[in-house]
Amino acid sequence: MLARTKSVGQDWKATAFPVEYYALGGQGTGIPIRVTVTAFGPLLLSRVLGLNETQESSLSLVFHYADKAGLPLLDLQDLRAVVQHLTSPEGKEDLKEPRWSLRGDGRGDPARA
Repeated sequence: MLARTKSVGQDWKATAFPVEYYALGGQGTGIPIRVTVTAFGPLLLSRVLGLNETQESSLSLVFHYADKAGLPLLDLQDLRAVVQHLTSPEGKEDLKEPRWSLRGDGRGDPARA
């Protein structure tokens, strides 16, 4: 690495920077933090849950639906309740509008058994 930085005319010196780790939900080592599901967001939550592209897209639609409907997603129970509503017969009626493209049959949902 030093040879490469010298070849491009840069002076490089290794420098240490302090790092703080956070622990979500009090699990793991690090500073425990509390955050709402809404603040966490669909993209980061998808990464943490290890969702595939279809599940990530469905989760984004669930977040969008909750936002437009004024439903707060404070914790995972709130998120699960919205997913359960959207996959129920009553929720399927909500999804018939063209702007909601979440399938009502449950395939590809982020909710797992």
